[in-house]
Amino acid sequence: MQPNHITEFLKKPIEQLEYELVEVNISGSKNPTLQIMIERKDRNNISLRDCEKVSRSLSTLIDVEDVISDQYTLEISSPGVERKLNSLKDYERFTGKDALIQLRVPINNVKKIRCNIRGVTKDKRIEFLCLDDTNSDDHLINMSLQDIETAKLLAP
Repeated sequence: MQPNHITEFLKKPIEQLEYELVEVNISGSKNPTLQIMIERKDRNNISLRDCEKVSRSLSTLIDVEDVISDQYTLEISSPGVERKLNSLKDYERFTGKDALIQLRVPINNVKKIRCNIRGVTKDKRIEFLCLDDTNSDDHLINMSLQDIETAKLLAP
């Protein structure tokens, strides 16, 4: 099963446990590692107990539904300080935070931009204040989620 199918499969069970699914990664082929990153719905920090709770619940579900047919290693963790930004909801939540954005198409011959997230507009465009030295004058830009290849928060 591909990561996006696994994401859809696991999203509801994780939400029922009062967590949000942030990201799913699969690495390795012989004995794959299924890495699932979660956050608490109440926005408190993820504890080891949270990870154990989700791991026990999902491990059984994954085995019963034969999501991964081979032996696998299941890792449950928080997305960390430099977490990926995947949705408009993420950009709304992290307004005011610094991020590293990799664009699908360069702006002024630059594909990676260090910026501050300013928010999401009514027409669902994300506003950023560019912080990079490559842009000699700091300026506001806005773009759609589809314009962004990858994005992650930067540690304070």
